[in-house]
Amino acid sequence: MRGSRFCFGVCATLALAWGAIGCGGDDEAPVQLSFTARVGAAPFACGTVYPGVGTTAANVSVEDFRMFISNVRTLDAAGGEHPVKLVADQKWQSETVALLDFENASGPCGELGTPETNASIRGMKDGAKIAGVRFSLGVPEGEAHQNVGLAKAPLNLGSMFWGWQAGYKFLRVDFSSTGDDPAVPPTQWLVHIGSTGCQSAAATVAPTTACARSNRAEITLLGWDPSKMIVVDLAALLNASNVLLNTVATAPGCMSDASDPECQQVLAGLGLDASSGQCAGACSAQKFFRVE
Repeated sequence: MRGSRFCFGVCATLALAWGAIGCGGDDEAPVQLSFTARVGAAPFACGTVYPGVGTTAANVSVEDFRMFISNVRTLDAAGGEHPVKLVADQKWQSETVALLDFENASGPCGELGTPETNASIRGMKDGAKIAGVRFSLGVPEGEAHQNVGLAKAPLNLGSMFWGWQAGYKFLRVDFSSTGDDPAVPPTQWLVHIGSTGCQSAAATVAPTTACARSNRAEITLLGWDPSKMIVVDLAALLNASNVLLNTVATAPGCMSDASDPECQQVLAGLGLDASSGQCAGACSAQKFFRVE
């Protein structure tokens, strides 16, 4: 037993450096999920203007691009799930939640961003052969409503938090968009996805029951293994949205409100049913993530 604990500790350390390698003992081995952010075919970078986004082929400049991932499982050929134990590193991931951060605080990302980026998730898994991966876009319910100032990294990030009642923003993408007319000022669009319908005594009080609409997308990527990249494509997510317009008297873009017209297409792009906040058809229609 002592040898197994020692091997797990060594493997956890090596996982941070080398990704997927083998280790004996309990047949647990490090595994790494590698992500890349794109806008269509183009790699994402702060300050780059991306043309052709959405139904009006708008020009988009992104100011923030971050998300929380949890409940990571690899899949075997029969569809069986094998939980991945995240390796806590006191910065990007705890034992339960990982933060993917694609912005680097340069250019328009400078106001709320950080120079450091993270595009991978590291953990330990059993020896089953990998035929795919499944994970949640979101923070687990038990950790979603807490004092962000006292939370462990990566949940200590105030810019990814609405408040105790509403909890964390699972996905944050801020951008501005323009059309062909230079006389029309840019449109500010936000994609802030988190749980809604959260009830408590006050905005500064955490709920004691689950929010009415969870809005945690369950992402399944068949054919993935650690040698492949998981692409996060903003243009694909916004493919059915007119990012040059925003409905009067609503939040800019989509702030997860099921009644906001701009949220209908965005939530559908994550595979979610807007009215229930649950996966529609196992979130199989999601367009945000793919394997390459």
